[in-house]
Order: sequence, then structure tokens, then C-alpha cells
Amino acid sequence: AGREEITKYQESRLPGLLNYLNENSPFYSSFFVQHNIEIGKIKTLADLAEIPVTTKEMLQKNNMDFLCVDRSKIID
Repeated sequence: AGREEITKYQESRLPGLLNYLNENSPFYSSFFVQHNIEIGKIKTLADLAEIPVTTKEMLQKNNMDFLCVDRSKIID
């Protein structure tokens, strides 16, 4: 597939991914509110620049809040 086709595919999946994170990740649902991010307005890969970068410190401090499934469903 060419670059344009790949970009179109990625952008077609983007709204579903953002909605999934918003509905299932305690971290991202509050992160979007805290940073006043309207996920419905993020439609292109370039629009992702509106979302602040997730830092190592955020991951360490909020580790379990990144999970999108119940912890009991995770198998090591």
C-alpha cells in the first residue's frame, strides 16, 4: 500500500481509537477533560499534535489508569 492509502486507513481508525480510550482508560478520559481536548475534532494524524505527549512520569504515576480492561483479564 502507498503512503496515502496507509494514512487514509489510519485516519479512518483514529476516531474509534480515541473513543475507546475515552470510554475505557481512566487516565485518558480525565486527561482529555483536563487538557480540554475534544476528541471529535481530531480527525487527521496531524491533529494528534493537539494532544500533549504522554511522559514517562505520567506512566509511572498513573500506571494502572492506562489499562482499558479490568486487571483480572490481564494474563502475564
